[in-house]
Amino acid sequence: MLTFETLSRIAREEKSSPGLTKLPEGFFEEAQKYLSKKEQANEGKEDAWELESARMVLGDIIRMRERKLLLSAISYSDTGVEPPNMATEEGELFRMIAALVGDFRSERKRIFEEEQKENKPGIVFLEDVPKFVGTDLKEYGPFKKGDEAELPEELSEVLVRRGAARPIGQEEAI
Repeated sequence: MLTFETLSRIAREEKSSPGLTKLPEGFFEEAQKYLSKKEQANEGKEDAWELESARMVLGDIIRMRERKLLLSAISYSDTGVEPPNMATEEGELFRMIAALVGDFRSERKRIFEEEQKENKPGIVFLEDVPKFVGTDLKEYGPFKKGDEAELPEELSEVLVRRGAARPIGQEEAI
């Protein structure tokens, strides 16, 4: 049987633990029964105080666990490991958050890859160019006349300005 002392102990444990703590079997159902019982027995100031305090403590437990589930869902996106001690009732929330995080990351990755492609315009080399280090400190080349490459925009612009390359699709001047 759930008591106010049990709720308080669980709240203290949840607050002191970085991960989800193990809840008693059927905790949320028992908490609902406990609150209903206290509402019905609301005969005096002490019962009213205990009911209100129990609601606050239960709300704190739920908020702490939601926060941990959110962080666990982010971690799950990296590791694929579900958090231990997740109550059955929390599983659906966890899976929904994890799916949203996964979708968000996939979209960010897709956009980033598109931006990378956009920032690497294709060029055709008009002359041999030896290996060189770009402003990003990466090595490029060597390139032979007629080679095609996708380089960062800044490097492509420098090579085109120097006459060593031209953008793909732009015909060479006669």
